[in-house]
Amino acid sequence: MKKLQKAFLLYFSLIVISVIIQGCCTNTYTIIGEGTLRAYSVDERYIPVDTISGEFILRNEYETRFSGLEDFSIISSTMATTCAEEFTNKLETQSVKITCDQDFVFDGNTISADSDFSSFEELKIDFQQFGNNTLEVHFQQSFIDKVNFENQEYTFTISSKTDNGLDFENQVTILMNL
Repeated sequence: MKKLQKAFLLYFSLIVISVIIQGCCTNTYTIIGEGTLRAYSVDERYIPVDTISGEFILRNEYETRFSGLEDFSIISSTMATTCAEEFTNKLETQSVKITCDQDFVFDGNTISADSDFSSFEELKIDFQQFGNNTLEVHFQQSFIDKVNFENQEYTFTISSKTDNGLDFENQVTILMNL
């Protein structure tokens, strides 16, 4: 019986210590690099594609440094015992610029190569900050309906800044088959 009590006391102590440590900790995330820009079909959001035939997403997954305890806790699956998240910098969404290396026609107007078209209403720009920092540019069906790309490769560039002054620029080349 004493062995059982000691085992229970040890396990209970570990749980209490784990809760205390997890309750006082902070996981810190910092954007430190450009990461990777990839194209995705709306139908397959997790498998990169190199040919676009309809609505699509350009996703930039920024290189992010993590510091903290992460999965230290014995009972880390409960939200009450997870560390607080702190983001030391974040993307300034108003700084996002989207360009293309070639001319294309949008709504009857020619958009010149290397012109910023991030302000088009038919694009949805979303920055997600959940441990990994991701910028998504959704080329919605309303954009696809108004655009005319030749059936060839185009290189898209996304440039952005963080609130602490870091500048990033990434490119992806995709075959437009609309």
